[in-house]
Amino acid sequence: MNLIKSSWAIALGCLLVGQAGLAIAQEYKPRRRGLPDQRDGAGSRSPTCLLGPKKFAALVPKDAISTSTTPASSLFWYVPKTTATSAELRIVEQVNPRLETEIFVTQIPLQAGGGVMAYGLPPEVTKALSPNKVYRWQFSIGCSPRNPSQNPFLEGTLELDEVPASLTTTLAQATTPRDRAIAYAAAGFWQDAIATLATPRCLNPRDANIQTAWSNLLRSVQLEDYAREPFVQTCKAIQARQSVGAGRGQP
Repeated sequence: MNLIKSSWAIALGCLLVGQAGLAIAQEYKPRRRGLPDQRDGAGSRSPTCLLGPKKFAALVPKDAISTSTTPASSLFWYVPKTTATSAELRIVEQVNPRLETEIFVTQIPLQAGGGVMAYGLPPEVTKALSPNKVYRWQFSIGCSPRNPSQNPFLEGTLELDEVPASLTTTLAQATTPRDRAIAYAAAGFWQDAIATLATPRCLNPRDANIQTAWSNLLRSVQLEDYAREPFVQTCKAIQARQSVGAGRGQP
């Protein structure tokens, strides 16, 4: 499964997303083909504390592989209404098919209301991530605190990659979050694309143009059912990513 880039600071100054965001639906292109339909492969073992009509889902491509240009990333999920009060995020480095090294484990408080939530990776995690390695995450809802093996969970892969020269040129010419998201999506950097659009949607949740661009991006990976869902705990994660990005000298 996977993680994200944050071009938050630039996005903060570029809040108007044009109708040309329709192009995003056609332009997301994976950097490489993974196994099909891996996004829901883990499933939910015991969904009794998930109360909403929509499925617990990771906002990632169908193959559950997310590529990012930076370790200063965030993960996005849709969490239905739930009686659980916390979730667990676990990240490991996949050394080989049979060996994993744990990088990070944390408990994340949950709100009762359902919606799209993000978690920004803290600095101690981003410092441990590097290109050309495979990192896997598991996000589980604490439905059964006494029996964690029964908790509903999602899994994904995060891969970091260098920015191609062609993408650098395109980004230099981009003037809006929509333009930057299209560039990232076309180059196969899913995490950067979704993060780039999350900031203006957080700041202007009623802006129809921003909503259109967000909807088209999710539709490009068959996640249109979640396009109108509210953000829950996401804006706080965005603010955290901005702070991390500034500390690293990110734009």
